[in-house]
Amino acid sequence: MNIMRIIRDMIRRQFLSGVLVVVPLIITYVVLRFLFQAVDGILSPLITKLLGHDIPGLGIIATILIIFLVGFLTRNVFGSAIVRYGEHLLSKTPIIRIFYSAAKQLIEAVTVPNINTIKEVEMIEYPR
Repeated sequence: MNIMRIIRDMIRRQFLSGVLVVVPLIITYVVLRFLFQAVDGILSPLITKLLGHDIPGLGIIATILIIFLVGFLTRNVFGSAIVRYGEHLLSKTPIIRIFYSAAKQLIEAVTVPNINTIKEVEMIEYPR
């Protein structure tokens, strides 16, 4: 019986390790695909109308350009004031504030190295 428990625990640990790697990758893929398709869905009809033909990969290129443009605009006084006002509006909107604040905290915890958002690590034995 003891060997079966060891094997079961080993399989459980391996599976959990795999989940911790695969799930963030899948979530990243789904979010980026949604973002690219949304931008492509908005811009593709306009570009097709202007140029007369479809451009594959326009969503990826446009998303990258939009992110750079927004980053450029937020780095000056006028743009940062607009961003602060927009964040204020989003933080006051009942349903949106839950998702926006959670996403913002997650991105800040991952990307900003000087913020002490994660102060300690806890180890919890599974399945307790």
